[in-house]
Amino acid sequence: MEFLTIAVNNRQYVKKCKSILERNGKFDKLRGISMTDTDKQYLIHTTQEAGELNVAGSSVSSVFNIPELKEIEDSISVIISTQCKNDKKPRSLRSLKSAVTYALASIERRYEMNPKRIDDLASDIPNRYSIYGDLLLLQNTGFENIQCWHDILEDQNIKTDFYRHICKYLKITHIAVNAPIAFECGLNSMRIPSNLVCIYGDFGSDLNSRRASEPLREDFEAEFWAITMQNEIFQTWAPRHTMFSRGNIKEKARVIKFSNIKKKVAIDLYAGIGYFAFSYCAAGADLVLCWEINPWSVEGLLRGAKRNKWLTKLCKRDESWKFGIDKSKIVVFQESNTFAISRIRDAHHDANQRLAVTHINLGLLPTSEPIWKDAVQLALLSSEDSVMLHVHCNIATEDIEVWCKSTKKQFQSYVNVSGNIETNILFEHIELVKSYAPGVMHIVGDFKVQKPLSDN
Repeated sequence: MEFLTIAVNNRQYVKKCKSILERNGKFDKLRGISMTDTDKQYLIHTTQEAGELNVAGSSVSSVFNIPELKEIEDSISVIISTQCKNDKKPRSLRSLKSAVTYALASIERRYEMNPKRIDDLASDIPNRYSIYGDLLLLQNTGFENIQCWHDILEDQNIKTDFYRHICKYLKITHIAVNAPIAFECGLNSMRIPSNLVCIYGDFGSDLNSRRASEPLREDFEAEFWAITMQNEIFQTWAPRHTMFSRGNIKEKARVIKFSNIKKKVAIDLYAGIGYFAFSYCAAGADLVLCWEINPWSVEGLLRGAKRNKWLTKLCKRDESWKFGIDKSKIVVFQESNTFAISRIRDAHHDANQRLAVTHINLGLLPTSEPIWKDAVQLALLSSEDSVMLHVHCNIATEDIEVWCKSTKKQFQSYVNVSGNIETNILFEHIELVKSYAPGVMHIVGDFKVQKPLSDN
């Protein structure tokens, strides 16, 4: 599991920072305070899960919602540490600052650089980043976006040596800069990270847009695949072609705790690389049916499921599927989710029984509204008396209450039009997943499709 850690550059502020965190219930007493290997930087470990907030571009005080930290903000920064189950210490305490110090010391000797310039570079580095296996992912700002670094890294030899030493110190192989995924006018329906900038390492073959959208097996094999673990579940993705959101860890953990999914069926209409589908598996679902159109996401889902030792089956648009003929825990339909209703109806017809669907996940941001009507129909097709719809959305904080009421009303209208006049939509819960932007929250609304008991 990933946690936020505060890196303190000046020893005199360590005690004060620790005391502030203690007063606000954020200090991790188990892991305490540690130091990096080379630069005497102090790491104060907190109980704040990294996935709960969007830290990119935010001040330390706003990330933790602790105004007192503003007093020492110039001397502290936020990094990510990973803690395994039953492990009292983070697996990696080597910060990017330590790696930069190491790399600069190496290139200073080779290129006879001015020590004053080295000091200036060391004091101005990106402070938002994550490490996923062999990948260092800088958030929003890379070294070359910082003025003092831009000029020196124009020298290709220095640039290559610098990044090579960063990788050596952090024991990684690839570096990239990540920017938020664009959703302009709904054009990015495959959620491709078009703003990713690959800085160092071989990320795969150069593909034209058509080849990238219709990759061959050799393209998958040549691509770099990042790997991470959240909630003891492996996830795998190709950073150039599909997204990964660390901030969803809170919602994934909530899904794992669902009690009425055991021995039942879940549907994920926007499966991606298995963000939430894997959590339904971990929660005890007998079967998870996934729809995803991005072939790179599908490949990531298949690789991740294999690493988690879950049997999967892939069905493309021209391939049939029959319920119960194999022991697959995950079935991935590489097609538009608009085919979900016909797939489920065909499965019911072939098996002469209805699937016991209890949860339907609608995880597309900023909204999944185009598939709402189909999601209600899928719930009505279930053999269960009640089915929960988990609706993800990005919305202004002040509009959340209105959204809940209007969404419930919209779902009820779909039920009524279908002729199921005794079936009701019940609003159950609103989950605040993370801050998406100032004043905007990623939320999940839980809406129960409650049928009359005599329906089944």
